[in-house]
Amino acid sequence: MLTIFKTFFWLGWISFGGPAAHIGYFRTTFVEKLNWLDDKEYAQIVALSQFLPGPGSSQVGFALGYKRGGLAGACLAFLGFTLPSIMIMLTLAALSSQFTDTSLFQSVVHGLKLLAVVVVADATWGMYKNFCKNTLSVSLCVATAIALLLVPGIGTQMFVLFTAALLGIKYLPLKVPTAIMPPLPLPYCR
Repeated sequence: MLTIFKTFFWLGWISFGGPAAHIGYFRTTFVEKLNWLDDKEYAQIVALSQFLPGPGSSQVGFALGYKRGGLAGACLAFLGFTLPSIMIMLTLAALSSQFTDTSLFQSVVHGLKLLAVVVVADATWGMYKNFCKNTLSVSLCVATAIALLLVPGIGTQMFVLFTAALLGIKYLPLKVPTAIMPPLPLPYCR
C-alpha cells in the first residue's frame, strides 16, 4: 500500500498538463517502467474512463490503484496523486498577493503553460502510436479530431463516440478482453 501511495504521490508532484498528460504519465510509469499492467489492459481502463463523468485521469488513477491494491489501493492512489496539487494550490494562494504582480511570476506562469503544451502533445502522440495501429483507427482518430475542432460540444463528442463504436464493432476484429480488475463480489441470486 505504501508503494502505491508513494508512486502516485511522486507523480502528483511532476504531472503537469491536465488529464490528457496525466494519462500519458500513467502509461509511462505503470505500463513501461513498473509493468503493473500491459498496454491492452491500460487501453481498456482509459476507454472505460471516457464513459464516466469527471476527469479521466482521476478515474484511470483510481482504477490503477484498485487493480494493484483493491479499494484501499484506489483510495491511496487518489489521495497520493491529489495531495501535491492541494499543497501547491494552498501555497500559491497564500503567497499570491505578494508575487502575482511581478514579472518573474508572470514569466514562470507563461513557461508552465508552454511546458503543458509540450507534455500534452507528447502524451497525445504516445497514445496515437499505441492505439492507432490500422487504417480504420487512424481514420477514426483524424475524423474525430476534425469534427471536434470544427463543431466543439457534447453533442459532437457523443456522435463521434457512438459512430466510432459502431464502426469498430462492425469492422475491427473482436478480441476477448483480459480482466481489467479483480471481480467485485456479487450477491447470491436465484
